Amino acid sequence: MTRSTTNGLPAPGASFEWRQAPWGDVLVCRELDPVASHFFTGRQLQLRGDSPDARRDWGQVADAMGVPADRLWRMRQVHGCDVFRVNDGTPAMPPQVDAIVTDRRDVALAVQVADCVPLLLADPRTGAVAATHAGWRGTAANVAAATVMQLTRDYGARPTDLIAAIGPSIGPACFQVGPEVRDAFVDGLSGSGNGNSSGNGSASLQPERWFAPDTGDRLRLDIWRANHDQLVAAGLDSTNVHIAGLCTVTHVLHFFSYRREQQATGRLLGVIRSRQGK
Repeated sequence: MTRSTTNGLPAPGASFEWRQAPWGDVLVCRELDPVASHFFTGRQLQLRGDSPDARRDWGQVADAMGVPADRLWRMRQVHGCDVFRVNDGTPAMPPQVDAIVTDRRDVALAVQVADCVPLLLADPRTGAVAATHAGWRGTAANVAAATVMQLTRDYGARPTDLIAAIGPSIGPACFQVGPEVRDAFVDGLSGSGNGNSSGNGSASLQPERWFAPDTGDRLRLDIWRANHDQLVAAGLDSTNVHIAGLCTVTHVLHFFSYRREQQATGRLLGVIRSRQGK
C-alpha cells in the first residue's frame, strides 16, 4: 500500500494515517505497522452477503494482505467474549466468536463492524496477533481482556509488550444509550454474570466513568475509553493503546454506520496479519 493524501478525509488520531489500497483509502496505525500488516477499511468495499461483488471485494482484501482467500479468517460475531485460536487448516465455517488469535504468518484475521469497535492487537516479541469485535455487549463482557488473556496463555505474550489499535467506530458524542446499558457494564465487570473479574484487572475498572449524562435518563457511552481502560487493566501500557478517534456516525460519508443507515448499511473491516509469526 502507498501513502494517501488526507485531502477530504477525516483527520484520525496522532498514531494513525491514511494509505492507499487498490480499491481506495484505508487507515493504518503507524505504531502497529512494523509488527503486523493491517488496515481498517472505509465505504469502498461491499462485503455483506455472498454476491459476486462481495466475493470480489473479499478477494481484494485477501490479495492486499498477501494471503489466499481461504486464509483470510472471519468470525460469526455474536456480541460475546469467546476467543478462537487459529491453527493450521481452514474451517468448514467461520467460528461463532468475537475474537480470533494466531501466531501464524500464512493467515490474516478479519473483524467486521458498522459502529462497533474493531480492535487489532499484535505482540512484537512472539508475532502473535488478534482481531476483536467489541460492541457494547462485548465491551461490557470485557472481550478486550479475554483477547489479551488468550494471547498470553496460548503464545506466551507479555501484556506490557502488546500494541493495540482501536479503529473507527461510534464515538462518545453519538453513542446514546439507556441506563440498562450502564447497569450491564457494572454487573458484567463486577463478575456477577460471567466471572470476568478474575485475573484480568476487571476489579480495578470503574465503568461509571465511561458514561456521561444526556437528555432525560439517557447517557452517552465512550466505548473508546472503555476498551482503552480494559486493555490497560489487562496489563497493556497505556502508551501502546492507540485510538483512531473517528466516529462512524459522524463521518458517514467515509464509514458505514448501523445507527444512521440501519439494515441498509454495509460493513467495515479491521484486518491483521503477523509479520514475524511462525
